[in-house]
Amino acid sequence: MSTLHTNTVETSSGGPVTLTKQSAAKAWVNFNGYTTPVAIRSSFNSSSLVDDGVGKYDVNFTNNMSTDYSVTGSCGQATTTDRTTAWFSVGSAHANNSHTPALVTGSYTILLTYQTQSNLDYDTVSGTVNGDLA
Repeated sequence: MSTLHTNTVETSSGGPVTLTKQSAAKAWVNFNGYTTPVAIRSSFNSSSLVDDGVGKYDVNFTNNMSTDYSVTGSCGQATTTDRTTAWFSVGSAHANNSHTPALVTGSYTILLTYQTQSNLDYDTVSGTVNGDLA
């Protein structure tokens, strides 16, 4: 058996390697949405965040995605403030909100709401993206 040791794998032209016949996540982010400014704790292929207001965030990709991809996520609160029953939405959300951005190749928008369908900032937010890189 052979062992391969490496720090970086790139295509011959120096770009990211495309995974084939695999469904590995192409991007993910974990951030604190309760602080000002919002702070990324850790990420992969997520270059920055934009705070669009209470419970609304744009996550920007380092490497663009194709036009069709999937985002799953979660949010939670570590403080004693009662913020139970949270919803993590991407794109169009609850009818009471005017939040309608679609997925675009360079970023996606997160909307966080709680039981009264009001927007709310959470201190633990995570998003994972599956699909193909552009």
